[in-house]
Amino acid sequence: MKTTIITMRFVAIFALATGLAVAQQLGPITLLVQDAEGNPVSGAEVHCVNWDSEVLRETPLQDGEKGVTGPDGKVTFQDKTIGQVFVRVIAGEQGGWYRVHDRGEPAGVMLTVDTGHTLRGTVRGVDGEPLADVRILADSSLPAGKTDEAGRFAVPNAGVTYSPKLVFAKEGYSPEGTHVHFDANEATIILKRAVDIPVRVVYPDGTPAEKAHVGGGVRWSRALHT
Repeated sequence: MKTTIITMRFVAIFALATGLAVAQQLGPITLLVQDAEGNPVSGAEVHCVNWDSEVLRETPLQDGEKGVTGPDGKVTFQDKTIGQVFVRVIAGEQGGWYRVHDRGEPAGVMLTVDTGHTLRGTVRGVDGEPLADVRILADSSLPAGKTDEAGRFAVPNAGVTYSPKLVFAKEGYSPEGTHVHFDANEATIILKRAVDIPVRVVYPDGTPAEKAHVGGGVRWSRALHT
C-alpha cells in the first residue's frame, strides 16, 4: 500500500496574554481632510479604527468608527488608540488610506486625498474554485468589503500614496495578506484550508493564561511517499 506522510516545521508559536500587554492610551482624534491644493474637503466619508496587526478583526464598522467631514474639512472621533489609528477617506472619486500617529490637536491631522483607484481581483481555493463572502480587511483592522458569488472583489477609492496590505479571511481557511496594486492586472488570491493545532498557553508558574492572542507560521512542509 502506498501512503503519504506530511511533515511540517513551524517557525514559531507565540502568544501574548492580555494581562501582560501594556495599557494603551485612548483619546479623541481630529482629522482634517484636504485636497492637493490644501483646500478643506467637506462631506467626505471617513472610517477611523484602532489598528492592531496581531488581531484579525471579526466585526463590521461601528457607528463610532464612521464620520463625515464638516464645512471645515474636519471630523473628530472618540476613544481612539493614540499612535495606532488607521483611516480610510472616501470623497467622490478621490480617497486614500492613512496611518495616524498623533491626536491632531489643535488643527487636526492633515490627510490629503488624491485620485482614487479601484483594487480588483478574485479569491479562489487551492482547487481553483471561486470563494464567495470572503472578508477583506485593510491592515487586518478596517473592513473594506467582501467577495461576490464569483469570488470577485473591488475595493474603490484606494489612494496612490499608501497601499495597505489587504487581508482576505473566510471561516475554515487560513487568512492571506498581500498588497494589491491598482496599476497591475487583477490579482488572484489563493486561500488554503485551515488546520487546527491545539495549543495550551501558561505563565512561567504554570497558571493558564486566559484570553491570550496566539499565532504561528509554517516554515516548510514535505510529503514523504512510501
